[in-house]
Amino acid sequence: MRNFLRSIGGLSLLAALLAAPSGCGGVQEPAGCPETDEIRGQCAGVPQGAVCAGDTCTSGVDCAETVTVADDASLEAALASAAAGTCIALAPGSYGAVSLPGGVSLLGRSAESVSVQGITLAPGTGAVVRGIAVGGGGIEVQADGAARIESVRVSGASAAGLDVAEGASVTLVASTIEGSARHGIAVADGAMVTMENTILQENDGPGLWAACSADCDCAAPPDVVLKSSIVRDNHIGGIVLFGAAASLESVDVTGTLVGDDWSYGLGGGGITAAACSDLTAKDLRVSESQSYGVLVDDSAATIGDPGGEPGVEITGNVVGLWAQHISQSAPQTVTLDGITLDGNAGVGLGADGDTVGLIVCKTAITGTSFADLAVEGFGTQQVGDGLLWLGGSEIVIDSLSVGGSARASVLIDGEASGSMSNVTLSDGDEAKGVVQQSYTGGSQPQAGANAPAITTSADGLFAIPDAPIAVPRNL
Repeated sequence: MRNFLRSIGGLSLLAALLAAPSGCGGVQEPAGCPETDEIRGQCAGVPQGAVCAGDTCTSGVDCAETVTVADDASLEAALASAAAGTCIALAPGSYGAVSLPGGVSLLGRSAESVSVQGITLAPGTGAVVRGIAVGGGGIEVQADGAARIESVRVSGASAAGLDVAEGASVTLVASTIEGSARHGIAVADGAMVTMENTILQENDGPGLWAACSADCDCAAPPDVVLKSSIVRDNHIGGIVLFGAAASLESVDVTGTLVGDDWSYGLGGGGITAAACSDLTAKDLRVSESQSYGVLVDDSAATIGDPGGEPGVEITGNVVGLWAQHISQSAPQTVTLDGITLDGNAGVGLGADGDTVGLIVCKTAITGTSFADLAVEGFGTQQVGDGLLWLGGSEIVIDSLSVGGSARASVLIDGEASGSMSNVTLSDGDEAKGVVQQSYTGGSQPQAGANAPAITTSADGLFAIPDAPIAVPRNL
């Protein structure tokens, strides 16, 4: 599997400050944290109140000198003379757009008391942006720039809330990006974003968009790491990857909507990994997407954890997880380990596009309900299949349970290869069984130990749904 992920340092001090105490009743909700912003016992998003007790919040920032300003005129003068290592402390109030020279920090007491119209960070290292609300200009980190952004709220940006240019590096902590007209965060070739305890919400485009300009031929893939963060109620996509690497841990992606206004009707999937991306995810929840929960297309992915705890939950989406165009010649493998696919509509788990290299372990597919899906040929039909195994795909299954499927339990269409062992059908799926339709001889999956027999039919007993409509490449 291609592995683009770079090693990153931990944020142990921040985690210690934000972690909730535990007791006999388990992990408690963090003090002062709205219930909707709590994730795994930590609080995500911009904190309430001031980020420090004093008037100047320079703690933890390496300041060669500190300049305090209280209006636009004094801010412009400070910027004109600032050099790398200068810290500009903003008094409470509202300011215009700010262009920070490389390595210059901009510090406020809180996003409730200090606001700027927008921020541009020039190339350089060591810059910190803290305790500030940012308006329609959003934040731009220019090519090869580096910055730490913490306790910042970006609202209503006219384009991307945070635009990370080629080769730039950003650490985003305890912040909120919301209501952007395009992407919440856009990450370009060779850029790296590490996001922790952060919320991306209600953006008109994808919450996070990481795309290499050359897709599978990318020389420097974007690299994103998300921890203890929430991506919710965004349009088109929650997290979208094209030729990018991503590592997700303790992340919730919820309520992804189809496009609105400029992108009406497009997308609606929770997570998209396409064009030779490399996705690793554990302790992940993807729910209530208007389209698929997770789509892996011509990419590698490891979703779940062989240890099984904590697991991955993909629930309440229209199509739970779909894998297509996975090729061993890339090489690519998609491994699902310890996954719960529950209450999805149409298809719980689907494989199409001559996928080779899908491995399914310790996975449960339950309660797949009917949904009106476009089917091969034309028109729509009600589909509600637990596992849909299509197009000559190869799947290796060990320890799978399927139950409560509205239409078919395990449906194989045409020739297929791979193996099944330790497969349990329940909640009415026992009678449905494992069916291989449109089968006139040729390749069949091997039914190993503790696997139901495969019932074959030369007829097409069930209409086959089209693959989910992926996020458009050029947004």
